[in-house]
Amino acid sequence: MYMMIKNILRKLQDKDTQRADDKARIARLLMALAKTESGAPLFDFVSDTKLRIAYDDKMAACEASFKPYPRKIVLSPYSTEEFQALSLAHELCHAVQEHKGLLLRKTDHLYDHLINVRFSEAAAFSFEAQMAWELQQAHPQSSYLKTALKGCRSVNKAFQHAATMSPQSVENGSARRIAFDAWFNDGLRKQYDYNALMAVRAHWQRRENGQRNALSFNKKRTPEQAPYMSEEFLREFGAMAADKNFLEKRNLMTDFYMGHLTNGAERLINRTTMKYAGSDESMIYDFL
Repeated sequence: MYMMIKNILRKLQDKDTQRADDKARIARLLMALAKTESGAPLFDFVSDTKLRIAYDDKMAACEASFKPYPRKIVLSPYSTEEFQALSLAHELCHAVQEHKGLLLRKTDHLYDHLINVRFSEAAAFSFEAQMAWELQQAHPQSSYLKTALKGCRSVNKAFQHAATMSPQSVENGSARRIAFDAWFNDGLRKQYDYNALMAVRAHWQRRENGQRNALSFNKKRTPEQAPYMSEEFLREFGAMAADKNFLEKRNLMTDFYMGHLTNGAERLINRTTMKYAGSDESMIYDFL
């Protein structure tokens, strides 16, 4: 009902006034992030890369998305300002990942894509948790921390507990590392696993049928960069905008829960690689 009323009021608004209001709202969100230590570099990133940020009237209040082609972030105009700021931080993290060539890459094996999605989302959710903490410190009367707990609760709860017990853990990255680890134990991970596997399965299905493929792979990584998953590659997800890497000195390739597949995921990968020729090409899959 709330979203319906907001939608009606938005449709009744003059388009020029609406565009001006939207621009002002987005500017406020960016300025709020820019006033935090971790968010300040993202403000420059948006300007330097000419990343577009816009509202999408079709999005529900709890939604936001980063679209690589064309490069833009879309937010729901019906969310609270706190939720929009945190969503923007999350999607900006994905935009930085895409800019560095960390999202979809030239390899399109199901396992590679699944691990890629796991690390990119764990990094984005843990960054969102850090931004919620920093924004709350900058605005003590706000509800950033409460809003964050309505999202991925386990990640934000882990970060907030670590930050409360040891404030310096925010500065040295250990609170974010704890939040990052918490994502892999969250039930949300299974849903992301399933979505990732189905996306690449559909990619191969369309390719076999000669159809246009909607799944685009990142072409920004240079030939000198490793084309497949590696310890170095996975650690790149830990590089924050301020050049602090909270995943330093971690042996990520051997962390069982990070690379472990459920039986259901194993079956889906096996069925797909048997059905679609070429979909089993992966150095990391053979290595593991």
